[in-house]
Amino acid sequence: LVRQHIMTAPPPVTQFRPAVPPAVADALARALAKAPADRFNPVGQFASAIGSAASGGAAGGGAATGGASTTAIAAKPPRASRFVLASVAAGALLLMVLGWGLFVRGRSSAAAAPTDNRSIAVLPFENIGGDTSNQSFVLGVHAEIITQLGKLNGLRVASRSSALQYRATTKTDRAVAAELGVATLLTGSMQRAGGQVHLNVALEDAAKGEQLWAESYDRELTPQNLFALQGEIATKVASALSVRLTREQQAEIVKAPTTNLAALDLYYRALDNWTNRGAVGQDSMGIRRLEAAVALDPSFARAWGLLAQTRSWLLRNGRENDTLPARLAADRTKALAPGSLEARLAFGYYLYYGQGDYPRALEELDAADRLLPNTSELLLARGLVLRRMGRWDEALALITRAVALDPRSQNAVNNLGENYQLLRRYREADEAFSRVLAFDPSSSIGIVNKFVGLLNDHGDTSQAAAFLNSTRSLVTEQSRKLLESKMAAARRDYAAAAAAAMQLDPSEMSMIDGGRDVAVALIYRAAGDSVRMRAWADTAIRRGRVMLDARRERGPADPFGAQSIVAIQSAIGYALKGDSARAVPMAEAAAARYSPERDAVEGNQIRRWLAVTYIVVGRTGDAIALIRDILQRPGGIGAGELRFDPTWDALRSDPRFQQLIATKSP
Repeated sequence: LVRQHIMTAPPPVTQFRPAVPPAVADALARALAKAPADRFNPVGQFASAIGSAASGGAAGGGAATGGASTTAIAAKPPRASRFVLASVAAGALLLMVLGWGLFVRGRSSAAAAPTDNRSIAVLPFENIGGDTSNQSFVLGVHAEIITQLGKLNGLRVASRSSALQYRATTKTDRAVAAELGVATLLTGSMQRAGGQVHLNVALEDAAKGEQLWAESYDRELTPQNLFALQGEIATKVASALSVRLTREQQAEIVKAPTTNLAALDLYYRALDNWTNRGAVGQDSMGIRRLEAAVALDPSFARAWGLLAQTRSWLLRNGRENDTLPARLAADRTKALAPGSLEARLAFGYYLYYGQGDYPRALEELDAADRLLPNTSELLLARGLVLRRMGRWDEALALITRAVALDPRSQNAVNNLGENYQLLRRYREADEAFSRVLAFDPSSSIGIVNKFVGLLNDHGDTSQAAAFLNSTRSLVTEQSRKLLESKMAAARRDYAAAAAAAMQLDPSEMSMIDGGRDVAVALIYRAAGDSVRMRAWADTAIRRGRVMLDARRERGPADPFGAQSIVAIQSAIGYALKGDSARAVPMAEAAAARYSPERDAVEGNQIRRWLAVTYIVVGRTGDAIALIRDILQRPGGIGAGELRFDPTWDALRSDPRFQQLIATKSP
């Protein structure tokens, strides 16, 4: 905290509150200057600068030029008033410094996300009667209300993923609001019985414990009535929080997306599957339900849009090769609702996940953000696309905003950590991953990233081993075997490293980890076991041929460099068998095809495997030159990895390599 306060300039206030006038932003920036000579002196100048800005004065007077404006100085208030102004300004400055310090610590308390009156979290509604068959319906209504509120300019809404963490909480409303960084909570209960729906909702000022508005509704259960209720709730919340609704918004939020109740039921169940995507059976079940929904109502644009996103998600994870079903669902969404939020999201994620067309995906997601402003999910998605385009500063700003808007989002905080990791800002990455584990000590992705940071980034094998021993029972078997193999290889225990690696499921190996078969072959190479090395290299080549054929069926698109990764893994297999004439051109072509200019994240990682190819065939000079260039860009190789990973042992006696690893990790 002290180091951050002394060394790190705080971001401009407009990064978090765009509506703050430039003159005020300039005054705040000067008040928080690191060098005392750059700040206001006396502190009363700060009050004058803020006062001048508030009355329409230019920023150049007090904030930017070093002195209070001429008008403000000429009209001096009485001594007592000047003392009060100076005291208020000094107190405000102290609060800002303390607030910034708490923010950079990454705490998950209210201080991590300052609240205002126009911020809200919609907590999961209680399912009255406990009929589990109605749970997806209740959660679907909850999701719809969050989406409708998220469309209102000037209202900050906690994400649904964060709100769902409080489904069965015993915490007080004040504590929940503080953790989510919001001022108000919308709570409720819902009962569905026969053809009727009963809904109770209440809006509360959490800090004061005061109810701002409450209402009970009894309606015949039809989609039209349900969305009219949601629209009325959004309107009442907007009114209570002084948020203005446009006529278009008023008309939009009451419009039912379908008149078919059975189709809406299926959509809400599929939305539940989408929320839990990645878990066994959830993705395929979601697709079946959405296909059934659009069969009942072919004009159901929202269901078509979610179907496009779900199918694109399968393409992203390599579980589907045919891009046509996702494209057809996106096209259908656009035809039914051109320019809508659903159409923008459908095409944005199809272009991102299915085509790897990052510039066009960003255009669609930017358009969606204008329709659903200030939501952490879209800020995060846009940030992830921007970093693949190599626009690192913009990406970091958006991901940071996503975390500030939704400090309890494990996904957002984890991606912030990964962003810092790629930028080799390891201490900040550690803070983010520790924060994920503070939310959920059993978070598998948090544990894996924390371990990789200790091992590959810092090269701290002892701490990595201790951390692995304390968490091995909390991660999936796949993750545990992967981490155990990495740890054993770092200790040069090749038998244990190979035994753990051979138990990995090759279909679940990520691009960063590389193929299972090549990983085992490289371990046996380090161990000096050429027979087993060549056997696993053969397996890698055979599997790579099958995977490449499947990937090529998708056409020329190569989202996330999947084809290039498989090709370069096969090239390493040929190199391990001694066929350098085939291996090197194959690896170089893959690296050229999917370069950092094509994808700033995966492109540098592919070049890492090209460096490995050079090492295996004995071209150490080319390997060192390539490693030096990789280290000039984000990602690719962790700074600590070069110091201990046996993959690089062949370079250790070379002075050029020794010079590379002499630089201390950031």
